[in-house]
Amino acid sequence: MYIIVTVLTTLALRAAAQGGCDPATNCPLPNCRCFLDSAVPGGLNVSDVPQLVVLTMDYALNEEYEPLYNQIFSVANPNGCEIRGTFFVQDKTSNLGLVKRYADGGFEIGINSIDGTIPATEGDMLNMMKTVKQDLKTAGVAENSIKGVRLPQLATSGDTEFIAMGNNGLLYDAGCVTSQYDQQLNYKWPFTYDFPPTDNLCTTGTSPTKNFPGKWQILVADLTWQGNKCPSPAGCGNVTTKKDAFDFLYNNFATHYEGNREPYIIVLDPVWVKTDFKLEGTIQFVDYLRAAFNDVWIVTANQLLEWVQTPTKKADLNTFAPFQC
Repeated sequence: MYIIVTVLTTLALRAAAQGGCDPATNCPLPNCRCFLDSAVPGGLNVSDVPQLVVLTMDYALNEEYEPLYNQIFSVANPNGCEIRGTFFVQDKTSNLGLVKRYADGGFEIGINSIDGTIPATEGDMLNMMKTVKQDLKTAGVAENSIKGVRLPQLATSGDTEFIAMGNNGLLYDAGCVTSQYDQQLNYKWPFTYDFPPTDNLCTTGTSPTKNFPGKWQILVADLTWQGNKCPSPAGCGNVTTKKDAFDFLYNNFATHYEGNREPYIIVLDPVWVKTDFKLEGTIQFVDYLRAAFNDVWIVTANQLLEWVQTPTKKADLNTFAPFQC
């Protein structure tokens, strides 16, 4: 009986906490955003909202993958700056000198793991983030630019992960895959854990149950291909041609663009980019976005958060400081 009462009390407190989140009073931008807030940041009209596309890469960044990724990032945003993405790097399999060159070139560098395994304890999690961050700093990546985490296998570790993030000065997680909020009518903007949601949001692992003020969550909405769902392009089967790869990426883009313009998060990994026709379809998709749309911006995860924190109309983005070269 005691256990049941305790569980019910905890759920009630969490529900009350999230229900008490008010963007006008106790959770205003730029450092807080309510999970339940479905409005466009800043109250902008959808017609004024840019479509932000975030290309994220996981695991190794080394000489094997450098020429593959370089082919994807060969076009410019509407302001003339070359598009950039976020690498969540695996320490032991990455060339940290190469990682620094990418960082110097405007790419964002985040933390994935030491060797591809998920830390089992709070102490292990803390040590992993500390180790990878220190190695990146030693390689010359600016400490204040290392802000994000995505654990291996798009898993999450709830409070354990966010405690370690806080102790290592990290701002956001970008590995919570959601199959609940993956439709045009319910996509989510990034939010903070000042007031944690009542339910677990993540398909693999858990989202935090405690309050973590100012710590952000970038959800990764499941993608859809031929009636099936997957968290990343590599996770969906029956993509057998360059056209399939393009259609897969574009059709999921369209559900965002034709809706409320919530950010479109794409998870690329070595399995996907090492397949020639999938890489070619990805390049075609990126090139098409930039050729066909003047209100689509391909940005890093941190640039996305900077836009959410300071919502800016698409007509004014050419001078928006976080998107400059």
